[in-house]
Amino acid sequence: MPTFRERPVTWLFVAASAAVAAVAAVFGASTHGHSSTVHHILAGIIVGEVFFAGAYLSVGTMHRLARAGTFIVAVCVFTSTIQLIVNGQIDSGEWPRVLAAVAMTAIAAAIGATFAGLLVGYFRTRRAKAPRFPVIEMFGWTIVVAAAAVAARFGRFAELLQSDEAATWIGYSVYAGAALALALRGFQATQARRFGKPLLAIAGLLLAIGFASVTLKLFHERLHEQSTLAAALAYAGVCVACLMAETAPTRTETAEPASTATAQVHCGDAP
Repeated sequence: MPTFRERPVTWLFVAASAAVAAVAAVFGASTHGHSSTVHHILAGIIVGEVFFAGAYLSVGTMHRLARAGTFIVAVCVFTSTIQLIVNGQIDSGEWPRVLAAVAMTAIAAAIGATFAGLLVGYFRTRRAKAPRFPVIEMFGWTIVVAAAAVAARFGRFAELLQSDEAATWIGYSVYAGAALALALRGFQATQARRFGKPLLAIAGLLLAIGFASVTLKLFHERLHEQSTLAAALAYAGVCVACLMAETAPTRTETAEPASTATAQVHCGDAP
């Protein structure tokens, strides 16, 4: 795992995301679920984190079992956080419906990330080695599958899919997941000294277009749900900006080629 000195922007972004989630949960609990635009914007930031969790499940660099386990835990944590923000408390009656919404959003983002990964040839490069499934990993997968089965059993997916906003949320979740996957893939390619910065630029452009379309719809219809979606896309855009900042060359990296060229010139001048 990279240290703070190696990836300062990434670590600061993760710390800021966790702090915002904690503050949003406390704020929602203290206001007793009073619904307002601020609450929906805070919930949108958590939804943006759900987008990232879905994209990282597909194209992340951690082990596949670690990604799946982190995904299950993140869905449960985000469900509780969103319910605290919107309702002011964790209601056992409403928790399955919120769980279904968060899980559907994360799964849709993972599907979009998978399509984007296939588009840029990510999985072809990852499958250079023959896959192995140790016995210990199989036991770990049984736990992950059991937790996912319980969530699927108690989540109100059928009720959620009948809502009018389901198609919009699924579409934008797939869209955001694909853009974040392109950004993650571009960041990984840049770290490997490959042609990755154009992917980051494309990801940022896609999220900017999505944010603009949702914002125009927000001004036209003035729905709280649109402010949640706009905040989620804005969070994803900030995530891409942080990845771009990590790929920017430092002073030492830019100074190394110049010093090397100077040394070569002096060596050539020497008899």
